[in-house]
Amino acid sequence: MNTRNVILFTRSPRLGMVKRRLSRDIGMSDAWIFYRRNVRVISKRLALDPRWKLWLAVTPDTFEGNEPFWPNYIPTIRQGSGDIGARMYRCLSIFQTDPTILIGTDIPDVTADLIWQAFEKFKGNDAIFGPAKDGGYWSVGFKPRLLARNPFKDVIWSSDSVMNQTINLLPINTRVGITKRLEDIDNRKSYMSHRDKFLISL
Repeated sequence: MNTRNVILFTRSPRLGMVKRRLSRDIGMSDAWIFYRRNVRVISKRLALDPRWKLWLAVTPDTFEGNEPFWPNYIPTIRQGSGDIGARMYRCLSIFQTDPTILIGTDIPDVTADLIWQAFEKFKGNDAIFGPAKDGGYWSVGFKPRLLARNPFKDVIWSSDSVMNQTINLLPINTRVGITKRLEDIDNRKSYMSHRDKFLISL
């Protein structure tokens, strides 16, 4: 059986370089703290599950893997250059022949059970998406035939229709599985609605 992989798609947590939209609402320092904590919680939550292998895909490529709050037993890969679509495609292509799901770091509600549900969707589908409430997606995965070309090419990022665009750009007759819809923490309202629950999980 091929190895299942989960790619946690993240940024090196430098002050002022992460969660910029959230920073405008709650301040640069609080947004930075949220990001650091969320990456740590999600990575620890998923890393030791025997059903898959977790990887940290980090940008920029100068990252050296020495962040004290990231478990040092999680291997890292570099995202490379280009827009977010080019970088996600590059990371997914590394594991083209294995069932692989890429997830974001902005959603505290990600759990091992939800990741497993996404893998289960692969049994009858060519692509899987975990929708986010802002119109994007918190998880995505493709069967090998869809990775013959970049499935993210021509997507207009930072819009409220990113998931629909991505699906509509897939080949005709692509079977698409949809998992649970979650909330991306990108503004004060979403931050405050999750803050207490998030802090409890630390």
